[in-house]
Formats: sequence, C-alpha cells, structure tokens
Amino acid sequence: MSPYLEIKNLSVMYSNGHQALKDINLKITEAKIYGLVGINGAGKSTLFKSIMGFIKPNQGEIKIKGLDVKASLKSKLISYVPQTEEVDWDFPILVKDLVLMGRYSHMNFLRIPKSIDRKIVDESLERVGMLKYKERQIGELSGGQRKRIFVARSLAQKSQLILLDEPFTGVDIKTEDSLINLFKSLSKDGHLIITSTHNLGSVPRLCDEVILLNRELIAQGPVQSTFNQNNLSKTFGGKLRNFQVHGNQLHEDSDKRSINVLSDDEIPLIFYGEQNNQSIVKKKKDD
Repeated sequence: MSPYLEIKNLSVMYSNGHQALKDINLKITEAKIYGLVGINGAGKSTLFKSIMGFIKPNQGEIKIKGLDVKASLKSKLISYVPQTEEVDWDFPILVKDLVLMGRYSHMNFLRIPKSIDRKIVDESLERVGMLKYKERQIGELSGGQRKRIFVARSLAQKSQLILLDEPFTGVDIKTEDSLINLFKSLSKDGHLIITSTHNLGSVPRLCDEVILLNRELIAQGPVQSTFNQNNLSKTFGGKLRNFQVHGNQLHEDSDKRSINVLSDDEIPLIFYGEQNNQSIVKKKKDD
C-alpha cells in the first residue's frame, strides 16, 4: 500500500539564490495529524506550495498515495485551508457557494452543479457545524466559522490530504478547542492532516507527530519523543523566548524539578521535570 505522502531529496532554490528547502525526506504512512513547525522563513510555506504544485522543486520528488503532484491534484487528493488573512472576506459570495468550489473538479467544464454536488456541500457543512449558515455572506462569519467553511470545502472536494495553514490565528481558546476536536475527528475518518504552525502550545493538544523544519529537516516523529527542547532549539535557534523557574524557586523541599516555558509570542509550550527528563505539560480546556 502506497504511503499517504512521500518526499524524497526535495530541494527548492528561488531565482534570487535563496535556498528555501534542502534535501527534505519525509514518509507518512498513516492518517494522523502532523504539526509542521518552524520559524517564519523556515520553508513551511514553500513545502506546502511544492506539495500543491505551485512551485517546481530544483530536485527531488513528491508522491501522494503513489501519484506525483500533477496526478494527485487531478485525482483531487489534496486540499488547502488558507490563513484567514489570505482571503478577501468582502467578496460577495455565500457560504454554500464557497464550499461548492470544492466540487468544481468533479463537474464538467460549464461548472453546472448537479443534485449530488449540492448534497455533498450540505453534508460537508453539516460535518463542520455550519449548515445553518449556508445562506450567509462569508464576510458575516466569525474567525472560527471562516476556518470551518474552508474545511468544509476540503471535505466537499473529497481530498485525503488536508493542508492547514496556521489554523488557530485570530481565534479564541474556545474556538481553538472546537477546531481541534473537528480535526481529530477528520483524522479518525482517514484524512491525513498537516498543519503549519509556530504556535507551540497548541501542538501537543492537536498533533500526533511533528515535523520540525528550518530549511532542512531537523526531526520527525511522535510529539512526546520529538517535540523537545533540544530539537526546538535547533529549529528556532535563538528566536524563542525561554523562561525557566527552578525547583528551589517553586517550593521549599528538595524537589529539583523545574518549569521551563518556551514561546514564540503565541500560546507557550511548558515543560516540567528534571532538566534531562522533562515532559510536556498539556493545557486543559478549563485552564
């Protein structure tokens, strides 16, 4: 059985000589949620654009379910949920019509929807809890609702690989919790989800595995074993805020365990324990 996503020796250099990606090798065989983590300029957007066929690499190859990028796009295997800032929310279009765009590749060249297309649009909106908003203009929606309708468009497309670009930007913690539950349910249904983020605190709550990127692949693996301070330091260099509270500052006994907080000015990532054996502290919903 072909891997969901396989990338071999991928390198991208722009015409100005900037090396955006160098010798990236990835192999994803299961429908899990992967966090693509790195600083701005680390190559996250370039990797997404390469997977979507917007950028032609200088070397290497990308396969989705055994197909190259062109064939996988033709087979509707890939969908993209953009950052909110990338969308013109003043454009006069209804929610149902935006989601219907996910069906375009299934229609004839006249783009005339059939009853099955409208049925799938309704089912997709129902799945993300947005069916009752189908007649609304997209500009009337809240930040979390805007994310959901683009996820619905991906579902209407029937894609197997969903690329999420900074899905939690501009949403509150309640909306983030709701989106996390949605993404996890989609993963259980067989969708491979890769989310690009530098929001460190959200990664342990959402992702099964992480891909740490800084033009080169720093590390890939399960969150608990890979998303650690050593790998994050290599990924972010000196661009992370690091606050540490030692055991003797926390309590008056002999317990040496410390709290270490890493932040990229978003939701922080908190480690607790011995310096060489610290574990991630996961945020609870009601904290």
